Amino acid sequence: MSQLKKLKKIRIHREGTNILMIAFLSLLLLNVLVSCLVGNVYVTTVLLAGSIVLYGGMLNFFRCPIRIFNGPTEGTVVAPADGRVVVLEEVDECEYFHDRRLMISTPEDWEAVLRLRAECDAILVGAETLRRDNPALLLRDPEVRARRAAAGLRPDLTKVTLTRSGRLDPALRFFTEGDADRYVFSEKEIPAVENLATVISSEGPITPAFVVTELERRGIRHLLVEGGAQILRMFLDAGLVDTLRRAVNPRLHLGPEKSGAQFLFEPPQGA
Repeated sequence: MSQLKKLKKIRIHREGTNILMIAFLSLLLLNVLVSCLVGNVYVTTVLLAGSIVLYGGMLNFFRCPIRIFNGPTEGTVVAPADGRVVVLEEVDECEYFHDRRLMISTPEDWEAVLRLRAECDAILVGAETLRRDNPALLLRDPEVRARRAAAGLRPDLTKVTLTRSGRLDPALRFFTEGDADRYVFSEKEIPAVENLATVISSEGPITPAFVVTELERRGIRHLLVEGGAQILRMFLDAGLVDTLRRAVNPRLHLGPEKSGAQFLFEPPQGA
């Protein structure tokens, strides 16, 4: 009975449905023809056994695996994906970012992120994110910027980053764009950016508690931690996350061309 329940749970990935159907009909036709034309029991038996093994391998390849997560769930987001996304389509974004970007978010997701930014005092990303994506981390909505200016605040959020190696290029948009205070938490001195940001050194490894304490001393009450993954994990492990936001994009899927995902959209105004 337990084996029957397991069989009922087996699901086939949508990318393999047509392939499996064609393979099944082709193998069935091949076995029928050989059985009728050859008529040799040994040959037909070997062919049938080989066909079953081959089709079983194809079924196993295209099945959606059953996943069981036994780890702690508090402060944890588990988001598996069937199949491997090999290629994401790049788009030229000329209105806001002015460069080529891998767009995997939706307009609704971007609007939610921008609303969150507008509600916070500072935004934090890791140094690896700066090196890889080179984000500007700006508030581009004129109304939001005007409200901040009217409240006596600088138009853009305070920018914060963490680095262990100290490898930060002064030409990064984090330093060159926007009207905002900038803080760099580093385990090493970084003379190249000292004129562009306030470098806050720690005597030991940088911890989320140290970051939050130093920012609070500087008037930061609401901090938006955008990433990357290691930074998010640090704050989750330290228990310093008040609200965790998870965005799921149902439109991101494996595509037939380039053996990877293809997803395009127009960034919303203010992104």
